[in-house]
Amino acid sequence: SFYALPEDLSVPSVFESLGSDITAVIGEGMVAFHHESGYWIGSLHSVYPPDGYWLKIDIDDPTTDFEILGSPIASTSYHLHNGNNLVSYPHPYSQSLDHALPDYVESELIAILGQGVAHYL
Repeated sequence: SFYALPEDLSVPSVFESLGSDITAVIGEGMVAFHHESGYWIGSLHSVYPPDGYWLKIDIDDPTTDFEILGSPIASTSYHLHNGNNLVSYPHPYSQSLDHALPDYVESELIAILGQGVAHYL
């Protein structure tokens, strides 16, 4: 998820700083694969601010940082469907679930899953 994005939302532009360390960007029902030739292939061409993405990284150093320079995105509205939804978290700092989720949303959710963490509501 992204708090800020560059003007150019294309996958090559947004993930340029990762160079050849990034092998794929996976969205909900879409993927962009970074081919060894340097080209991106797949159905995901641009980053859409309200969407969430998984990055597949091939690095030896588990502490590599990733930074995107750009302007903060505007308020984000999500259109959720029945079943699992991959959403972003467009804020610069972490916060508790009580503060991050509006009350009317909490009653509609069953659980929140993240990388290596889960919370049953």
